[in-house]
Amino acid sequence: MPLTNYYSLLDIPEHADDDTIRKAYFKAARQWHPDKNPDNVEEATEKFKQFAEANEVLRDPQQRAAYDHELRNPRREERQDDTRSGGAGGFWSWFGRGQESTHEYTEEEKEWQEARRRRAERAWDKAAKQQEEDEKKEAEAAERRRVKDEAQRLKVKAYKEEKERKEREEAALQKSLAEELRQKANVEAKAEIEGKKRKQMEKQLSKEARQRLKAAVRGNCIEEDELQEFCLAQDLAQLETISCELEACPTDQETQRIIIDYVERWKNAQHVALEAARKARMEAEAEKAAAEDNAPISAQGEWTALELTHFTQASNQFPGGYPSRFKAISDALTHLGFPRDEKACIAKMKELKACPSPAVHSAAVQESKPPASNGKTDDDSTSSKEWSAEQQKALEAALATYPASLAANERWSKIAADVPGQTKKECVARFKWLREQLSQEAAKKTEQAHKKEAGKVVDKEQQELERIRKEQDKQKREEAREKRQLELEKEHKALAEKKQIDALERERYLEQKQLETDMYMKQQQLEQDRMEEERNNQEAEKMKTEALERERRMEAVEAQRRLRSRSMAPEEELQNQQLQEDECVVLESIFQDCFQQEPWQGPLGCVWKIRLGCCSEGEVAVELQLPAGKYPSLCPPQASFSNLPIGCCEADLKDDLEAFFVEHIGDGIIYEWVVDLQQQLQEYDGFELAEPG
Repeated sequence: MPLTNYYSLLDIPEHADDDTIRKAYFKAARQWHPDKNPDNVEEATEKFKQFAEANEVLRDPQQRAAYDHELRNPRREERQDDTRSGGAGGFWSWFGRGQESTHEYTEEEKEWQEARRRRAERAWDKAAKQQEEDEKKEAEAAERRRVKDEAQRLKVKAYKEEKERKEREEAALQKSLAEELRQKANVEAKAEIEGKKRKQMEKQLSKEARQRLKAAVRGNCIEEDELQEFCLAQDLAQLETISCELEACPTDQETQRIIIDYVERWKNAQHVALEAARKARMEAEAEKAAAEDNAPISAQGEWTALELTHFTQASNQFPGGYPSRFKAISDALTHLGFPRDEKACIAKMKELKACPSPAVHSAAVQESKPPASNGKTDDDSTSSKEWSAEQQKALEAALATYPASLAANERWSKIAADVPGQTKKECVARFKWLREQLSQEAAKKTEQAHKKEAGKVVDKEQQELERIRKEQDKQKREEAREKRQLELEKEHKALAEKKQIDALERERYLEQKQLETDMYMKQQQLEQDRMEEERNNQEAEKMKTEALERERRMEAVEAQRRLRSRSMAPEEELQNQQLQEDECVVLESIFQDCFQQEPWQGPLGCVWKIRLGCCSEGEVAVELQLPAGKYPSLCPPQASFSNLPIGCCEADLKDDLEAFFVEHIGDGIIYEWVVDLQQQLQEYDGFELAEPG
């Protein structure tokens, strides 16, 4: 008989999951339910049964695996009808597949058809219950989404209200600050006006005090300009004191003596102050010059003989008049490995010029000579020859020994004889060059004397102009100082007020941030407490549910154990035997070489051995003793294990097997129990799952 394709019947793909199968079955069952097709009850009933069988087979892992295997590998010969081994079509009739037979049904077949109908009704009820649960879950999910959206809306609303409140507080704060600044600006303006009035009054009083002092002075004992300068240098209190003292004098001589005494003391004080300032300025300039001249040389150490030799060569290479001569000499020494700055080279050249030695005399001479020109005479070229200190001293001694009264030729011959290393012509040239240098120096001194005499003539006028200019500058400085003092006071006052305002704003900002932080931390703490409480409640509820479930399962197990002593009808034993054979076929198709069936052992039933995997202890297997005629409607299989992983409790596994049986009485539970058992064993280290081959 051809095999019915349940996937095509439900209009689903072969890889459809459990949820897709359930929805397709529920849709088809609602369409073909007998109650909804009163005009075609028989056809609707048959289709409803087919849909129920398809749902039952495809949603059961054991049956679906056997069905997929048979669908891909159809048998060529059908099994013969045998009431002992299959009854009503054997294994495939148990799944509801096969063609309708024309012979009359026996009582056993009628009971089997009634069982099919009951299974279809159970499948319908189960699908309807699942649909109700799904709708309930969807409603609960929708309610949770609604509550979450409402909470989000309230949170956004609270955030907007908080933001508006902060904006209002910020606007009020800005308004109050602006009002404070306006009031402070008004106070400052009033204070500035009062200050100006006070200064004008003080200025007027000072002017009147000076006029009073001038009026109290009798006679022309002091020049008017000097008296005016003295009055400007005194403050209002001093002017009042001096005026009162002068007005109290009985005679003019006493008045003149007192005012002259005050003026002289004032002049002496000014002179002392100027002299002290001048000395301090000169000392500072001298210290600065000494630091500039001495610091670079002392920082670079003493000159070595090799360094002086290189210095002489560089001085000859860059003679006097060379642009940036000492910079070039410094670079040349640095290049040779003797770093000296420009100031050190200048100082060394001055030292060598003051006390020349034969080794470095040429360098000092090059410093004192002007650069060479094309119009140079023979005498100038002769005088440019190097002269040592001994030769210079010998020339000066010879000039003193041999006076000019001698004949010129005789005199210079004797002089040349006393000067070692120089000829008569060179001695004459040297004498002319020295005389020229002396005449130039005398001309410079004469010119300086004339300038000094001319300067004395105009010195008095310049001093007078300088005095007038100093008075004007002093008055301007006083006015500028007073103006600057007022500006500084105003700036300091504004800065202090600004700092005070900034401090207030900063304090308010910190207080606000602290409040916000405290509120946020409080909300976070409340949220954490709520979540912790909710989590604890969920855990307690879960533990309570698990305890109730365990209690319910144990009660069910105990109740079922009490029922196992009841007697069984022959039909029920026959049906159990048929279900065992069908489940054996399914397990053989799924586990293949991992499944082994032992020979029948009489009234004790059959024994199935399933290889689960392997671990460090060896091959892990379970041996199931099926009670003859009592499984799966009355008694569960009896399990025994071999080579379980360390830590795995055999008693717990047996309890799980019995709980599986109690929850699915009348159905094959070995496949589901073995799959759950393999998942538990995979949690142990070293366990490897057996793959069917």
